[in-house]
Amino acid sequence: MAGFEVGTVRVGAFPIVSANFLPKILRVIGEKYPGLTFELYEGTIDEIKQWLDSRRIDVGWIIPPSNELETIPFFRDELCLVLRDDHTLQSRSTIHITDLHNEPMIVCNGGFVTPIYKLFQQFGATLRTKYDGHNINTALSMMQEGLGVSIVSKTSLSLSALPPNVRIRTIDPQLFREIHLAVPSLKEAPHGVKLFLQTARELYLSGVR
Repeated sequence: MAGFEVGTVRVGAFPIVSANFLPKILRVIGEKYPGLTFELYEGTIDEIKQWLDSRRIDVGWIIPPSNELETIPFFRDELCLVLRDDHTLQSRSTIHITDLHNEPMIVCNGGFVTPIYKLFQQFGATLRTKYDGHNINTALSMMQEGLGVSIVSKTSLSLSALPPNVRIRTIDPQLFREIHLAVPSLKEAPHGVKLFLQTARELYLSGVR
């Protein structure tokens, strides 16, 4: 009977998901199934994969590849270029990936690297990683000082205050990263986890925001 489901669901998320998607899912599922409780684990994508592998958490958001985990596609996150307003490319609204050949790049290791590397490789361009980090606010501050350009997700930019001398540009061809919900096993997932997956799909895979 709806409303009588009980148990604890351990959920892993990285910051973009925690800020943009998780609160609404928890509100809706909490209203439907008040007997369910949740333990939240926030970490990097690699940490979430490790927690799923070790069964420390029951469900989490990851970026493929998924290894042995079972996944459900959840969100397609568009990537864009961010650069300072005095950069030689700033006058263009769209920047082709070959224009970034050997350009000093500030790389945020939050699930961006694989699709970026593949696109550079596809067009024979060199990805020159000048600075390596995890925090988008740090990357924006470095761009503000003219230390390089960066490719980041539009969703992550929505969580940060864009410095006044930093601009956003579209990448040609368009670049995306796939965000998936993952569990160790869909068949063996506890009932509470299946309800969590169902709620997430109803909210975000049906086009509702």
